[in-house]
Amino acid sequence: MVDVPLMRALLRALPDKAALLLVGDVDQLPSVGPGQVSADVVASGAVPVVRLTEVFRQAAESRNIVNAHRTNQGLMPELTPVESGDFYFVDADAEEGARKVLAIVQENHNEARPRFRTGSLRATCSRILIPRFAVREF
Repeated sequence: MVDVPLMRALLRALPDKAALLLVGDVDQLPSVGPGQVSADVVASGAVPVVRLTEVFRQAAESRNIVNAHRTNQGLMPELTPVESGDFYFVDADAEEGARKVLAIVQENHNEARPRFRTGSLRATCSRILIPRFAVREF
């Protein structure tokens, strides 16, 4: 999700004799900043491209995968919650957003039988959302 200013800075920092290997996903969501560097490089035909066509990280029916494809097609993601889903939409303003996300994590994170299969999800969210009060679980 590199944007134009970041790619410009990277290219300017490279020594003249350097080689640059770009690895990315042309189908990933666009960068927040200006431009669509990855998609433009691939579309240019100026560089060799290898395209992987099989998803190994998640099931093809994963809501994350389905919604990523919908977004790339210009469609809205499916926001309705699914009982065993892996995609969550939290409708919140900036002030209540972190509180709601942490509540979801606390409700669904059970050491004996975790709904989220990530080990220490609560600690990870704490480090990201409220770093000075982070839970030190590993």
